[in-house]
Amino acid sequence: MSAHKRTNGQWGTAQRHSVFAFYPREFTPRLPHYKKIRFPEYCRLKNISRDQAKTLINKKWLAVTKVHGRLWVHEVCPDEINQFFGCSP
Repeated sequence: MSAHKRTNGQWGTAQRHSVFAFYPREFTPRLPHYKKIRFPEYCRLKNISRDQAKTLINKKWLAVTKVHGRLWVHEVCPDEINQFFGCSP
């Protein structure tokens, strides 16, 4: 388990099985121009597993952040995600 200091001054920990172990780009879910969705709902909507979603986070195609203990995701590269899974947009 490693500890790193976040930009807002809080200390966070990232375990190996955590989605934050890949150091994804975080975003602010309160901004209106982001299309954000909760992480479990995203996996259910796309019909993918949590491990497949972690792969997208590792490729930096999916940004993730935690607000009040809940994970929120935002597609950074939706075209690449659709090509990765062989789907048409």
